[in-house]
Amino acid sequence: MNIANLPLADRYAQAKANLEVLQVSRSGARMKLRLRNSGQRHQILRRFTLQWDGGALPSEQPAELAGQNILAGQERDFEFAWPKSAQPTAKNYRLVVHP
Repeated sequence: MNIANLPLADRYAQAKANLEVLQVSRSGARMKLRLRNSGQRHQILRRFTLQWDGGALPSEQPAELAGQNILAGQERDFEFAWPKSAQPTAKNYRLVVHP
């Protein structure tokens, strides 16, 4: 559905954020994380979980992500201490935002 053809109030109601983890890399003891919001609505990170195959961080961790605004159609880079529970070889990172 192309929401551009809808009235403004309906466009906002139909628009959704779509967060993707594009890249995870390690630099010494630091994790570098690149997120993209490929949706049509911004997403403020309030209740979220960073997950990967075989593990996850506690809710709202890392704290450096809490409260960040990921604008629609934009990418953001973050850097923080490498989580002790995340193995350097972990695969399929994802950021799950909870309602």
